[in-house]
Amino acid sequence: MLGNLLGFDIRKEQRLTVTYAHGEQTSWVGLPPSFSTRLLDKMPVVLKVQLYAAHAVPVGPPCYLSWSGTVSESGTMSLSSQLGQLLPLPEGAVVHVTPLDSGAVPEAKRVTLEPASEDEWEVVELNAEDIEGRLLEQCGVASVGRALPIWVAGQMMAMKVSETIPAADCCRLVAGTEVAIAPRPRKATRWLNNGENGCYGRKEALYPVYLRVHLSAVDLIQSAPGVLGDTPL
Repeated sequence: MLGNLLGFDIRKEQRLTVTYAHGEQTSWVGLPPSFSTRLLDKMPVVLKVQLYAAHAVPVGPPCYLSWSGTVSESGTMSLSSQLGQLLPLPEGAVVHVTPLDSGAVPEAKRVTLEPASEDEWEVVELNAEDIEGRLLEQCGVASVGRALPIWVAGQMMAMKVSETIPAADCCRLVAGTEVAIAPRPRKATRWLNNGENGCYGRKEALYPVYLRVHLSAVDLIQSAPGVLGDTPL
């Protein structure tokens, strides 16, 4: 078990309905006031989210999301439509949401990501500084085997989390977390001088090194739209 529920029994998770926030470019979710007011002094909070089918049958393994104050409508958990389709958590689906004690979810020292394509790798190379400065505005938790969505220049890239240090079901992304992005270049070659009798036309593939960035601190509460405190309950 990852830890005690914040301030109340971990076995009393909330049953919520998924709603989509179309146009949002973030992995932070919204929670209803009846739930989220109890978590105000614990932000940001990692959430264990289990999808359920009819007759209370769980569907697949749980996913881990994060909350930093955004308010959704009563009885719902709101999230980006792109994130919902990626996980997948369909709009209208029923989920059981359990907040996890922050002390039981380790801070990530390093997270390794794998781009889904050569195109994504090229976008990452061109926008490393933007990713370093803004990733924490978009994501708060990483889980091995899950895709970590990152929005760059309006485009979502779903990079697979291949490793976290420390190893855990999920890790919190914090200021100073190193994000190592595995290279996925297009095939490139160079000509080599073969030595003794001049140049020969032998080719060798070139492989760039991992791209590494360190996450910058952000004010999560101010960056989240519709946060508690600004929204009347």
